[in-house]
Amino acid sequence: MNLLVPTIFRISVKNIESGIEVLKEYGIDEYVTNSCLRKKPEFLRNLIEYLIKNNIDLVTKHKKTSEYILNPILNYSKTKLKEKGIDIELIKRGGFSK
Repeated sequence: MNLLVPTIFRISVKNIESGIEVLKEYGIDEYVTNSCLRKKPEFLRNLIEYLIKNNIDLVTKHKKTSEYILNPILNYSKTKLKEKGIDIELIKRGGFSK
């Protein structure tokens, strides 16, 4: 994915670097997206742990191209996560372990 789009400049450099580091911890940094970098690194880490705990793949196949992509859940806004029934308060509190 090409990150050099105008919307990337709305994200702080610190958030970009920290977000990429979080994705590296889980071996999924090659699938980074602008949307996931918008999340605070702690929330992103907790969301990843939530997915792992619930046996949800971090990387999925794109329906049309069959290329591997970051699970769309990691790109969802907090509002969309709530709509999908994902417990935002549990994610905010964390408490998940690797």
